[in-house]
Amino acid sequence: MSYEAKAEAAISSPLFRESQRMVVPAFESAVHSLDNTVRQVIEYHLGWRGDNNSAPEGRPKAMRYPAILLLFGNADNGPMERALDTAVACGLTEIASIIHDDVIDKEEARYGRPTVQAEFGPGTGLLCGQALVGLAFKILSQQSHSNVTKACARFGAAIQQGYSRGLDDLTLEGANDVDLETVLDVRMATAAEFYGCHFVLVAMCTGLDSERLDYVERFGKNWMMALSLADDHLDLWPDSTSGHTVAPDLYQRKITAPIAYALNSDSNTRLRDELRQFYRSTHTPEAEELRYMANIIEQCGGKEWSHQQILQFQERAKRNLANIRLPPATHDELHGLLSLFAVDH
Repeated sequence: MSYEAKAEAAISSPLFRESQRMVVPAFESAVHSLDNTVRQVIEYHLGWRGDNNSAPEGRPKAMRYPAILLLFGNADNGPMERALDTAVACGLTEIASIIHDDVIDKEEARYGRPTVQAEFGPGTGLLCGQALVGLAFKILSQQSHSNVTKACARFGAAIQQGYSRGLDDLTLEGANDVDLETVLDVRMATAAEFYGCHFVLVAMCTGLDSERLDYVERFGKNWMMALSLADDHLDLWPDSTSGHTVAPDLYQRKITAPIAYALNSDSNTRLRDELRQFYRSTHTPEAEELRYMANIIEQCGGKEWSHQQILQFQERAKRNLANIRLPPATHDELHGLLSLFAVDH
């Protein structure tokens, strides 16, 4: 079963459908509150506005993330609705991060058509992303629960740290002497902590005590780290049915976790040095060379190490999930969603 097929199967439960049913109109309402120019750009990114200002059916995939977060609004068996606006705010921040990443990486295509930065320019992408972050803070600050001040402070700290460590991530491009610990540390800050914070923000709308909130945060961090590492893994060794381009990270000479492992491996020094030489070079690689380099990374142990790391973070997330003591239906839904990050061995 392909990665996408697994995703569709995992989100077909009545509980998730109910969460998504609430999220979609709330998210649309938030986007429609933006100034007209920004709104049109964000609608284009989401697929709500076609290339000729037509209005194709929106992509429900864009609503998956806030719908998953909203499940934690049921953490103490209360109504999910109380956490709806917080989940939407976090979802807006996720979209801003994607648009900004596309600008930084000079990505030309996403979702099968030009990215915001390719269609409207990088300046527009940066400014529209910032508008989404501002809207997210506005929505979050208007919540009425008792933890709203702490939630806003936590939200701001996560964004600040994520963007600050994102600068460190930029320094890893084109390097060939980066140690694995540095790469994992940056990834933890830019992915796990940045996005993991969202889970506890939603849970703060409920009556969970501090101990259970701590397990929610740990769950979010470990789950998002598993997702981030799975993304690195699938970039090098894509699902055979996904149709993904071979190794765009290699093409741009990014240092991801399995690549860092191979660059520092002593299992095959000849191949390791060949990979290092590739990272010192500046030529434009062809698809055949990218496949060859992905094979080198595998032979240096990067694929097996990557697979084991994903499994470890998944297992940590499962243990954290059990300690939150969620209602059975919510626990089972989230436990099932962990299968989204399974990768072929």
